[in-house]
Amino acid sequence: MIVEVVMRRILVATALAGLLGGVAAITHHRLTTAATPLVTVAIKATQAPPWSTRIHFDFSQGLGGPVAESGQQLALVEAVEAGGSLIQMPRGDGWAVHFPGRCHLDPQECPRAILESGPAGILNPGIRAVRWGASVQMMVNETSDGGNVLQKGLADSGTQFKLQVDGLEGRPSCAVAGPEGKFLALSPTGIADGKWHQLLCERNDDQLTLYVDGQWAAAIPVPVGLSIVNNAPLRLGGKGHGAYNDQFHGTLDDVFVEIA
Repeated sequence: MIVEVVMRRILVATALAGLLGGVAAITHHRLTTAATPLVTVAIKATQAPPWSTRIHFDFSQGLGGPVAESGQQLALVEAVEAGGSLIQMPRGDGWAVHFPGRCHLDPQECPRAILESGPAGILNPGIRAVRWGASVQMMVNETSDGGNVLQKGLADSGTQFKLQVDGLEGRPSCAVAGPEGKFLALSPTGIADGKWHQLLCERNDDQLTLYVDGQWAAAIPVPVGLSIVNNAPLRLGGKGHGAYNDQFHGTLDDVFVEIA
């Protein structure tokens, strides 16, 4: 428990202070735990501009009603179908959110549950730099063809940025889409090992990059002019709550979006 709490605080501090604060090159963090006297972790971060919009959901108040982010700029509500539900899970000194498990029934009958906002215009980056991510825990039996962790917009009908975990290997990926096409940065390795992992996507100029636990994992070029603007809500856990919603089956915490 001590290790988990310390690691959680270090990962959150890294994502929301170091990586998200625009520190250049390599920053070394010294992690001290009861089990390991000293660990040095290299965190790679690109030079980032000041962030004009920041939202962060830490679920510190649980799921007793609308879930407000720490700056009170946006709130999420549960949307469920077919008996689906969300479960608040203890994590350190706070809470995380667990989504419905895998289902082998007809997709229409499978339990589905997500968190979604109303229209989220404040999260339209256009062509500006944008980062999004979450802390994710997945067991080996919680993978699927596609589990949507976080997204705004739909690739098939407009523009989008998204974080997902794909395939039975549980490989995380970052995606953006617009009239120019769909672009995916896919990790070569999976994360469905029962451990917490910090996933961070960054679109900056002509590059889309995925970081896993502070380390570079994948990148792909994107058009500089690809503009992400839509009227869609922010959704966590699936692209909607209908059948074939790309339901995420693991546990989430510390969800964030930042726009330059």
